[in-house]
Amino acid sequence: MSITISWPRILILSLLAVLFTAPPTFGAARASAECLACHDRAGFQDRYAHQPVARGRCLACHLPHVSRYANLLMQPEPGLCLSCHQQVASALEKDYIHSPIRQTGCTPCHAPHAASRPALLTDTTARLCQGCHTMTGEGRQERIHPPAKDRCLSCHIPHAANDPDLLRQTGDDLCLSCHNARRLRKTHPGSGPPPRKCLSCHDPHASPQANLLRRIVHPPLTEGCESCHTGNEPVPADVCLACHEEIEEDLGKVHTHLTAPATSNACVRCHSPHAGNTTTMLRADLKRVCATCHPGVPARYQDQASRHALENATCTDCHEAHGSNSLAMLRADGNAICSQCHETQGMFSHPVGDEVRDPRTGQPVTCLTCHDPKGTSFAYQLLADPRRDLCIRCHHY
Repeated sequence: MSITISWPRILILSLLAVLFTAPPTFGAARASAECLACHDRAGFQDRYAHQPVARGRCLACHLPHVSRYANLLMQPEPGLCLSCHQQVASALEKDYIHSPIRQTGCTPCHAPHAASRPALLTDTTARLCQGCHTMTGEGRQERIHPPAKDRCLSCHIPHAANDPDLLRQTGDDLCLSCHNARRLRKTHPGSGPPPRKCLSCHDPHASPQANLLRRIVHPPLTEGCESCHTGNEPVPADVCLACHEEIEEDLGKVHTHLTAPATSNACVRCHSPHAGNTTTMLRADLKRVCATCHPGVPARYQDQASRHALENATCTDCHEAHGSNSLAMLRADGNAICSQCHETQGMFSHPVGDEVRDPRTGQPVTCLTCHDPKGTSFAYQLLADPRRDLCIRCHHY
């Protein structure tokens, strides 16, 4: 069968082919002019311009008519940005991602259209970092580590790293990249070649003490190293417990943090033996200390759709720090822990307590029977879909 096409029809088809196969820049440049008829041109002009903006390609990021996302974006951040910035996308495959990227996207730090600073930064790196991070947790101090003052990126990576603090190098290697190891051996006798565990005594950001020593010195250290050390032998936990007798009872409970081999000291896994910024002498803030041994916990829950509102809470609000007779080193059973905040728990909905037993385990039903307090993909941190799957775990047909 032959098909006859008239010349006018051929012309129409040819014009349509040209329109739909034209280079993207043609349509985008035209769209840009139309966009600027409403949007203030000044917002798209500065010393540094985003390449799509410089080329007049508004439609590289925005849909012209309707979108599911704010500002008519083609997709939300950071996915939209990462579709072009492949190098950053590769970096985000590392273990720890900077929380603003994970929670919001790129625009907390980068302008989407134009900026006066390279990399489209909206401010200096120091001011951007200090907008979320105070240097010490206690405000600006008398002595500030020079990189901490205005060169955060000399030590930290801005997007992602394999170190929880987003450090460029781990531990003492970062310190020794600037500080001469030979000179340090003279001022730190007996500390080994080169000196190690710098942050056991020094604050990396700021301190009122000379040489950035941490704010509180462990009292035995003021009496001399010999008050705890005998030669070059490791200091056992018994030496710590000789002063901290109240901890010994906790370490005798069913579940404890006394996990180090007998030849080492579990105390110094969390506490600095020399100096600290608080009276507890923790090596870092509590959440970071816990994450050094439990790295999977924050990683497992940070992307869950339903997360417990625990931003201002600490691990020890629910867990004992040293030892407990409850599973997961909880301060009490699941009901008692939850009812600290949820005062009406047990007064409605599913019954809980000793008189209600989980048929799978024979144990009392608690809040934790159905909820994961840190987060899940289901509403209210439920362990499964409440429309069916959660219930039939106990209530079979």
